[in-house]
Amino acid sequence: MGSCSPQTGSTGGYWLAGSDGSVSPFGSALSHTYGGVGPAQLSSPVVGMESTCSGNGYWLVKRDGGIVALGDAVVHSYGDVSGSHLSQPVVGMAATKSGNGYWLVAADGSVFPFGDAVAYHNGGPAVNKPIVAMEVTASGKGYWLVASDGSVFSFGDAAAHSYGGADSVPLNKPIVAMKRTRDGNGYWLVGSDGTVFPFGDANEHSYGGAEDMGLKQPIVGMEPTESGDGYWLASADGNVYPFGDAGTYGSTGSTTSAAPIVAIEGVPYTPLTVQSLAAVPAGAAGGSPSAPPILPLVLGVAAILVGAAGFRMFRGRIRLAL
Repeated sequence: MGSCSPQTGSTGGYWLAGSDGSVSPFGSALSHTYGGVGPAQLSSPVVGMESTCSGNGYWLVKRDGGIVALGDAVVHSYGDVSGSHLSQPVVGMAATKSGNGYWLVAADGSVFPFGDAVAYHNGGPAVNKPIVAMEVTASGKGYWLVASDGSVFSFGDAAAHSYGGADSVPLNKPIVAMKRTRDGNGYWLVGSDGTVFPFGDANEHSYGGAEDMGLKQPIVGMEPTESGDGYWLASADGNVYPFGDAGTYGSTGSTTSAAPIVAIEGVPYTPLTVQSLAAVPAGAAGGSPSAPPILPLVLGVAAILVGAAGFRMFRGRIRLAL
């Protein structure tokens, strides 16, 4: 889920993104569906997904560094590296706290900032194994990179919130994902076999893994719940495994798909504000038409209530005069 949201974690819904550009919504994501991209439109496979702050859109990031923006991500797209010569493929992305920028990260640890994103290091760190994921700190002023061997690299203020990695632990399978806790004082690392490794205060919010569930396909991603007291793990065949207070909202595991799932992304928690009531432009960048605008309706109801209150006061004054 986008790091720009007030808390990390999903409100009770998520999207599953396929390498073919497909996006499947579940739970509350059913009311935040903006479509995907057909394989014919892809120059390179999708490798990751990131929600916008509002949850009314998302970006799909491709292996060649290209970005596909859907929903309100269209007005928050600041470029990509698809036309650049990359030493290693892009493996993921993360949004800034404001939502007005994002970072792309490559397997060699190179980070590419766009919009208001700040690069907290130059070049890639000295890695023994490829970088597989990036996670932004709670302040938005730093980030961690994690390699497939469990090594964690901290930049910006992430250096003050570094709690170790799984590189000193015998791994049965490589690390594939990383997510921070609500307050940013800990994080989980996830192996492709479903093993969850907690660090920092994630030790207080660890509810097991899928390593003993007889997985048919490897785990590819993780998404925490809004409370931080649970999480979902998603596998390449589209199955979703809930832990802690994570609800069961469905999966694509029972369907036949030619393309593997590459990411799970939660619908972010967004406080109800006038701005959050504004509708997304219909069919933006290939997304599905949005719901009818709610803001005019809200303002209309407010006007009626204020008018009714004024009428009651006026009627009371007439009675006093009589």
